[in-house]
Amino acid sequence: MCRRSGSFVDSQLSTVKLVILLSAAKPSPRGIGNGTDYGYLVRQNSELLRALDELEKTCAALKEENGLLRKSSSPETEEKVKRLKRKNAELAVIAKRLEDRARKLQEANLKVVNAPVPMKVGAVEQYKRAFARQRARDLAQHADTLLSKDKEIAALQQECRELQARLGTGKGSPSPSGVPEFERLLRESQKEVLRLQRQLSVSSCREPSVARSDKEKAAPETPSPAVDEAPARSEEARGEEEEKEEQGAPVSPEPAVCLPNADQSEEQRLQLLESELCKKRKECENLEHEVRKRQKRCLDLESRLGDPQGRNELRRPTGAACSTLKRWIFIFVCGPNHLPVVTDTNSPPPTPKSPHPQVQVENEVLRDDLSDVTAQRNSVLEENQRLRAKLENLEQVLKHMREVAERRQQLELEHEQALAILKFKQDEIKRLQRAQFFAKREHEGVVQMLESKVRDLEEKCRSQSEQFGLLSQELERFRLQTGKMDTGSSSALPNPGLSHLTNGIGLGGERESLSSWDLISLGDIAFWSLEGSDGPFCDLSLQGIHCG
Repeated sequence: MCRRSGSFVDSQLSTVKLVILLSAAKPSPRGIGNGTDYGYLVRQNSELLRALDELEKTCAALKEENGLLRKSSSPETEEKVKRLKRKNAELAVIAKRLEDRARKLQEANLKVVNAPVPMKVGAVEQYKRAFARQRARDLAQHADTLLSKDKEIAALQQECRELQARLGTGKGSPSPSGVPEFERLLRESQKEVLRLQRQLSVSSCREPSVARSDKEKAAPETPSPAVDEAPARSEEARGEEEEKEEQGAPVSPEPAVCLPNADQSEEQRLQLLESELCKKRKECENLEHEVRKRQKRCLDLESRLGDPQGRNELRRPTGAACSTLKRWIFIFVCGPNHLPVVTDTNSPPPTPKSPHPQVQVENEVLRDDLSDVTAQRNSVLEENQRLRAKLENLEQVLKHMREVAERRQQLELEHEQALAILKFKQDEIKRLQRAQFFAKREHEGVVQMLESKVRDLEEKCRSQSEQFGLLSQELERFRLQTGKMDTGSSSALPNPGLSHLTNGIGLGGERESLSSWDLISLGDIAFWSLEGSDGPFCDLSLQGIHCG
């Protein structure tokens, strides 16, 4: 567009130069003297008129192109501005969605982790520390309970082996009269204990200490000392934890998740989610390690149960040991207040005639314990799977938030680039408008100069036409005078330069070619045409042709 406007300006300048040359040139006396070139001068006049028309058309085209330039530049900028506004609105919506999603995730994590206890503003840190201590205590008690249950299962299996070994020697001994009643009470009490244990196993997830105390009562005095090591160790661990709590020492388990402030930035939220993700991952690894230990323990117990050598290694029991074991089982089932009254103190302890129902009851108890432990293991596995699924969800959310952050940075970069391009286009439009303004002003100056030149030419033409009229009148008077003086002879004119002029029309037979400027009068308009040589400007008077 700038090149085209420049070409228009060049054409205008060339036209102006042509007009200046036309105005600067002067006609030769030979061209003025020849009145027969009237048609050629008319053609030159029409050419000049066409040049003026072309100049006007060029000016109109330049104005139209300037208007088109304004119209074509403004929609592009408006479209870019609208697109940038739309992108900004999309970015704002995405940021708002991210904030809502992060807030919902934090609320969900707090609902899962924190206990539903109303907290005051001043006691938040105290509740956090208490929650951390309670969580550590619960985890320690749960681990001790699982370990004690494993040891109790091992001890009960050992006792079962001992009973099976002692049954071989006590088959021939007489049975007391109260054995069927005792067995019936034992079965009922065992069933009641099993029912209560099932109920406790369902509702004792938060009360591992009660289950551990029941298991301690169920353990006999005669088994190996490995049974009593776990409770003692758990008591020592609790004592150490209480001492640490009194001294204000920090507890090792994971702390509670802090409530984020409303003015936290997105990076801090991402760091908080990453820390929570690391904690959950560590917790899952610990649970997996614990599950692997439990599985290894179960496999070890199954292999030991299937080993006949370990089953028969203690196959030398006595009747006294069998009666003592029965007494302890009865104490465990019915309590110390329900011991049977022995009338004959000197009589030996009774031995059962057929001890197989007692062994079956003990086996049922062992199976129930094993089923409880298996249920706990399954619950731990389910919790592990749940935590793993939650970990995967958190990873997906974190990945999505990172992608959104990267996309936001990319959009901001594109926005900055678009702003830079918009600024560059605006500067370019300003430059074009300034160039258009200068071109328009120059064009107006050229048009004014051309108008002034045309007015000057009209004045010159008018003056020349007046002079030409005066010369024609003088020539007519001169012809009349000469006709009166010499009517008989056709003498020559006194001035040979006027022999070719008769009212502006050539009378001679010879026609000279126009080699300089010729003057033509058409009413009030006069035009000059340049042929070749630059001759001096000539004036006609009564005395002849005087060169100026």
